[in-house]
Amino acid sequence: MENINPSLLICKEIFGVDPGKSNGGIAKFSDRYETWNMKKFYESDDAFEEMLQFWEYQKSICKNPMIILESINTYSGDAKGDDGGKHFGIDKLKAHYAELRLSIKRSGIQYIEVMPRSWQKYLHYYIDHEDYKVRKDRLKDIAAGNYPQLKVTAQNADALHLVEFGRKKLKYDPQYLIVNLKKPIRKVDLFK
Repeated sequence: MENINPSLLICKEIFGVDPGKSNGGIAKFSDRYETWNMKKFYESDDAFEEMLQFWEYQKSICKNPMIILESINTYSGDAKGDDGGKHFGIDKLKAHYAELRLSIKRSGIQYIEVMPRSWQKYLHYYIDHEDYKVRKDRLKDIAAGNYPQLKVTAQNADALHLVEFGRKKLKYDPQYLIVNLKKPIRKVDLFK
């Protein structure tokens, strides 16, 4: 086996997806970086169809894409002492996340899900007990320093970090990607 390039076996293009409906974004690295604001998908009445068309188009122009999707988790303490407003927001975020993940699955693009703390620790960006706004501002500043050629915003900063996480895993720990890759489910005929 001579000079096998793992990036060609696992993926050629990497997408990072920060799923926040109003403050999330998508970043892509192939031969250059591109970013999209998640809000753009919600300007029409059929956000799911918009997302699905976006992913299908990306699949048609990419050679071997992979998506790093930031997963969301909610904890019982998230809505503690809440009058229902925060709980309603969490439910909306979960519904949006399910819709986003379904559009990715339906497109047939391979993807992995990664917890925010996991990618932040891997990139050495995590600080325990840091205030949410302070962390978001700091991560935006880091992305602006790492990508001076791009207009880094609160919407695309984490997506760019997810791409960087994917690129480093691809280079230094491709086994992680292989083990965690969620490939599209293909139709199986049990009676063949």
